[in-house]
Amino acid sequence: MTQLHEVHGARQPMQTAGMSPSVGRLGPHSVQIGANPPIRLDQIKGNKIPFAGFRTATKVASAKAGARDNAASALRALGGGKALDARGLLNSCKALQAHLDRLSQLGHINGDMDQAVLAALAPEVESLSNTELSSVYQCLLSPETELLKQALQAEIRANPGNADALAAAANLFNLEALVIKELSNRVIVAQGLAPSTDVPALSDQYGAAIADMGEVRRHETASDMSGVSLHVLADVATDSALRRGNMESVAQDLVQRRALEPIDARQLGDVLRSTDLTINVDLEFLFGMNGPKPLLKAGGAWEHIFHSIESAPDEEARQAAIEVKGQGYILKRDNVERAIFPELSEDRPTVASERPTYAALNLLHRQTGEAAPYGTVALHLKPEVARRATYTVNDSFCALQLRFSDAGYNALLDLLPDWSGISEEHKLELMRPASKLRHQLDHVLERMEELGSFRGDLFKNVLQVAGLDADENSALAGLFIKVFKDTDATRKTMATYDNLETLLPELGDVNAVSLARAAVDRQNGGTGRVALECQYIEAQLHAPLVLARDVQEIVIAMDFGAYTTINPDQKAWMNAVIAVLEGKKPAEADMARLSPEQHAELGAIREQLGGATIPVRLAMQEPELGLPGEVQHEENAFYADHFDQVFINDTLEAINDDVRLAEFIRETFRLSPNGTALFETIRDTVIISKDDYPAVRAAFAEAVEQFRHHPVEGQRTENELLIDCMRRAIRQQIGAERLDCLAAIPGLTASPTQRRQLRDWVMAQTVPLSKEAFHALASTALEGAALLNDMAAQAPGASSDEDVMRRLGAVAGSLRQKLDDLPPLPEGQAEGRIMGACGGLALALANASPEARRRMAEGLNTPGQRDLSSLLLRLGDSVDGFSQAPGFKDARAFNAIRSGLCAAFGNAMEKAPAPFAQELSLVPQDVRAGLRAALPGLADTLDASFPPHPAFPAAAQPGRMPSTPAQHRRFLLDILPIYHDHERPGNFDYGTAYHGRGHICRAFIFASTMAGIMEGMGHEVDRTALLCGIAGHDAGRERSGADTPEQEAASARLALDLMHRSFGEDTFGKAYEEEFTQSIIGHASPTLESMLLNAADSLDIVRVKDFDFNCFPFLRGGTQEGPKTVVPEYQGLREQLHEEAYLLARMTDPRTQVKDLCAKLAEAGKLETVVEVQHAASDAVIGQLALEKEEDFLAFIEGKIRAHPDMFPLLTRYYLNPLDA
Repeated sequence: MTQLHEVHGARQPMQTAGMSPSVGRLGPHSVQIGANPPIRLDQIKGNKIPFAGFRTATKVASAKAGARDNAASALRALGGGKALDARGLLNSCKALQAHLDRLSQLGHINGDMDQAVLAALAPEVESLSNTELSSVYQCLLSPETELLKQALQAEIRANPGNADALAAAANLFNLEALVIKELSNRVIVAQGLAPSTDVPALSDQYGAAIADMGEVRRHETASDMSGVSLHVLADVATDSALRRGNMESVAQDLVQRRALEPIDARQLGDVLRSTDLTINVDLEFLFGMNGPKPLLKAGGAWEHIFHSIESAPDEEARQAAIEVKGQGYILKRDNVERAIFPELSEDRPTVASERPTYAALNLLHRQTGEAAPYGTVALHLKPEVARRATYTVNDSFCALQLRFSDAGYNALLDLLPDWSGISEEHKLELMRPASKLRHQLDHVLERMEELGSFRGDLFKNVLQVAGLDADENSALAGLFIKVFKDTDATRKTMATYDNLETLLPELGDVNAVSLARAAVDRQNGGTGRVALECQYIEAQLHAPLVLARDVQEIVIAMDFGAYTTINPDQKAWMNAVIAVLEGKKPAEADMARLSPEQHAELGAIREQLGGATIPVRLAMQEPELGLPGEVQHEENAFYADHFDQVFINDTLEAINDDVRLAEFIRETFRLSPNGTALFETIRDTVIISKDDYPAVRAAFAEAVEQFRHHPVEGQRTENELLIDCMRRAIRQQIGAERLDCLAAIPGLTASPTQRRQLRDWVMAQTVPLSKEAFHALASTALEGAALLNDMAAQAPGASSDEDVMRRLGAVAGSLRQKLDDLPPLPEGQAEGRIMGACGGLALALANASPEARRRMAEGLNTPGQRDLSSLLLRLGDSVDGFSQAPGFKDARAFNAIRSGLCAAFGNAMEKAPAPFAQELSLVPQDVRAGLRAALPGLADTLDASFPPHPAFPAAAQPGRMPSTPAQHRRFLLDILPIYHDHERPGNFDYGTAYHGRGHICRAFIFASTMAGIMEGMGHEVDRTALLCGIAGHDAGRERSGADTPEQEAASARLALDLMHRSFGEDTFGKAYEEEFTQSIIGHASPTLESMLLNAADSLDIVRVKDFDFNCFPFLRGGTQEGPKTVVPEYQGLREQLHEEAYLLARMTDPRTQVKDLCAKLAEAGKLETVVEVQHAASDAVIGQLALEKEEDFLAFIEGKIRAHPDMFPLLTRYYLNPLDA
C-alpha cells in the first residue's frame, strides 16, 4: 500500500477537528499515522490466535487467557512511554474480540458484549502501575489516537458491515473509559478523598460478565510515580489536549502572516519533541567528591533538597538541610510548586517523592546539556521519561502566573506575622504602617495592583522590598505566591509531551518562527536546532528519576569546571565509577588508589545498577559555546525574511489617528534605552506637538518603507522595526541631539522632580546640546544642587566659607574636566554657554523652598565668598587673567557657575563684585586660603608667580627718614663719587663703566619708576630702603665680573655708612639694617623692595648682553621656577619698561650705542673693525669723565628723558614728574 498523500475524496480530520495534517491522513478504508506505512482498516489482521484444544474447558481457559493477553498488548500499544502503535492496537483489539466471541459461543459471557469487553480489559487496566497508567492516558489523548478513532468512524460510515472496525472502535472506547475510571479511583485515594477500601476495584465493578478472568497482577515498577504525580500529569494532559485543538489555527495564521513554507502546529511541536531531556549537575556532586553520593542510590529515586529535609533525623539536621539553599528559597520553591501543582495539597504535608525533579529540553542538541551553567555534567534522559513530565516556557519560578486581589492582600496581612524566613524585627517593621519597610512593601503591593496579572519572574528584581536581604525577599515572595497565585492561568501555559505545541502562545511569534525554521531544517535532513529567546523550556519530572532506569548517557565536559582541577585520587575514583557504570572492570591502577571504603562504594553502585549500564562520554564544551549565537544569527536572518507585513501595514494605518499616534510615540520612548525611566520623565510633556504629526507620519512611513524588507541591526522583530522607525522620525522632527539629551536624563538622577526639571530645560533650548555636552552640564549641575541643598539643610554657621569654597571649587573643576574630555563642540555649543548655564540649572535642580533659597544666597554672599569671587574674576579674565595657567579654566568655570547662581537668585543675592584690581602680590592671605580651598592648583600658581611680600621693617626713627624724591636724589648724588672713582684711570671700571655712574643713575631711575607703578597698584614701598639700596648696591666693587657675596656685603656697608651720615646713626635700627643688607646680598630678602632692587639692576643688563625677561622679576609670572603664569596686563608693563630702559642706555652709554654694530661686524668677520669701534666707544666713555660734577652727570641722563617724554612715558610719569612736582 502506498503512502497517503493528498488523497482525493477522503475528508481529512483537520477540516473537522482542528488536527494538524502532519499527524496523519485518511484514505479509502485506510489511515496513515505520521510517516508510518498506511494501515488498511478493512483488512485488520489481528494478533495470532493459538489453537484452543478440543475440550470445552480448555477452550474456555484459552479464550480467557487470550482475552487478557490481548487486553494487555492493547495497553502496551498505547503505553510504554513511546508513540502510539496503531497497528498493534488494532490487531490486539481484533484478537481480543475473537477470544470474546469464542467465550460467547461457549456460553461463558453473562450479559452483552460491551460488558464482556469491560470484564476482559478491567483487570489489565487495574494492573497498570501509575507510570504506565499515566502513559496510556496521555497516549489516548494524543492526536494520533484521535486520528485513529476518526479513521475507524469513517470506515464504519463507509463500510457498516466491517465488523473488525466496529469492534475496534467499541473496544477502544471501552478501554478509554476504563482508563479514565481507574485514573479517577487512584486520584481519589491519593488526595485522601476516600480510603482505598471504599473505592471499588475495576475488576470487581466490571468483571461480572466473565467469571474467573484471573487475579489482578499489579505491575511492579521501580520507584513508581505517586498517585499525586499521576493526578498532576493527567490534569495537565487533559487541559493541554483540549487547547491543542486551537493550535492549528495559530500555526496557520503564523504561516500566512509571515509567508512561511507550509507547516502545521504538530510539526512545530515535533521540533520540541525531537530533542532529549537533559539535567546538568556538578561533577563533584555526581561522583560524590563533595557532599551527597547520588550514585550509591542509582537504582532508587534521585534525591533533591526536599528529600534531605524530609529524611533529617532531628530538627538540627533539618535546619542544616534547609540552610543549604536558605529558608527563603525553600519557602519560595515550596509555594511555587504548590501554586503550579495544587495537587500537592496544602491540607497535608507533601512528601518529597511527590515533588518534581527539574530538567530541560535540549533544544540546541548540545552534548553538554541545555543548562550548562548549572553544571558541567549532562545527564541525557531516555525518551520515555519525556512523557512523565509537564513543561513550561522558562523555569517554573518565572512561568508562575499571579493575580492581585483584595482577598489575597488581606490574607497577606493575616499571614505575615507568623511567616518564617523573615526576621522578627523586619516583620514588625513590615507590619508597622509608618515604617520605611512598610512603605517599601506598600510600594510593591501597589505595583502588583497596577499590574493586575503578572508572572513570578518579577520577584527576581522588580517586586522586592529593598530593606530585606535576598533570602528574606525569597521568603516574602513565597508569601506573595501563596496569596496571589493564579493556578488556573498557570495551567493554561503548561503542556505535556504530546501537546508541546500548545506552548506556542507562550513562546510568542519570534520563537514560533524559530521553530518553523527548525521544522524546515528537519524536513531537509537537518537537526532542527533552536535558540529560543527564553531561558529554556523546563520539564518538571513527576515520577522519581532513577539513574539506572532513566539515564541514556552521561556526558562530562573536559575543558571546564571540576574536571580540569581534580587531583589524581579523585580522577582514579571517577575512572573507576565510570567503568562500573558502563559495566566494565575498573583499571587496576585506578583501583590501587582507592580506599577500602571506596571499594565498598563501587560494589554498592554496581549492585544498585542491577545489571543496567549507563554510557559515559567525555566531550569538549568549548566548541558548543558559540552554538547559541550561531543559531540565533540564522534565526534572526530567517525572521527578518518573514516579517508580518500585515501587522506593519495595520500599524501604519492605525497611526493616522492622532490618539493612536500619541500612544505610539509614548511607547517609543518607553521602549528606548532606559525606556521605563525615560517614559516616566517625559510622561506629562508634549514632546511632539499636533502640528508636527503630519511630518512625523511622513517620516515614519518613509523609514518603514526603507527597512520593512531590508531590516538593519536593531530591527530584529516587527515591533523593533516599527519602534526604531518611529524613533528615527522623532529624531528627525525634534533633533537627534535633543532626543539623546532626553534619553540621557534617567541615567543622571533617580529623582522624578529633577528628571522633569532637566526635561524642561532640554525642551526649552533653541539649539540643543550634544548628548555628551548635556551630560557634562547636567551631571555638574546636579553636583551643584547637592551642594546648595546641603548649605540650606545646615544650621547657620555650621558650614564654613572654606567648606563651601572647597565644594564649589570641586564642582567647577568637575565641569572643567568634563568639558576637556568632550569631543570638539559644534557651533552654538561653546564652552561658555555650558558654563553659563550650570549655576542656574543647579539652583533649579535644588528644588528649594523660598526659605532654603534665602539660606543658600546668604551662604554665597559672605564677605569671604565675595572676596574669592573678586579674585577669580581677575584670574579668570581672558585678557588680564592667568590665561596660560593650568587652573585658568577652573577659574572660568567657577566664575560662570557663580554668575549663573547670581542671576538665578535675582535680588536675593548681591551683584557680582568687581574683579580684584590690585597687583596680585597684594592678594590677602585669607583670600589666598579661600582660593586654595576652592582651586588648589590655581592657588599654587598664584603663590609661585606673585607671592605675598612681607612689609619692610619699620625704621627706629621714622620721622628722620627721607620722604621726598629730592632727598633720595640727594643721596644718589652723595654716593656717586665712589663710582666716579672706579671710572678714573688705573681703576677697574676705566674705559668701560660697566658698574659706574651711568649704571647706578639709570638703575635709580628705573627703581623709582617701578616703585611708582607698585604704589599705584596699592603696594606700600619703602623708597628709602629701595633707592638707597639701588644707589649703593655696587659701591663695594673692586673688579668687574659677576656679583659676589663679599662685594655685595661691602656695598651694603658703604651704603649704610652714608645713610647714617645723611639721616642719623640711630634712625634705622638693627632689623631695618639687616633687611636692607639682605636686599643687596643676593637679593635674599623676600620683601617687595628687594625684588624691585633686583629688577632695577637687571633692567640695565642690556648694556652687556641680551635682555632675558625670565630674569626680570618685576611682575614676572612666567614658567620658570615652578607653575607660574603670565598676566597679559603685566607683561605689557614689563615690555614697556624694557623698551624705555634700552633706549635710555643707548642714549647715555657709548658702549651700548655700538653693541649692535659690533655684533654685525663680528658676524661679517670684520674683527679689526670691531676692535676699532670698541676703542672709540671706550674713548667716549672716558670722555664722560669730563662731567666732573655728579649733578652734571645725573642731569645729563635725566635730560635725555626730559627731551623725549614720548619715548619715555613711564620714566617721565613715575620719575621726572614726582621729582619736578
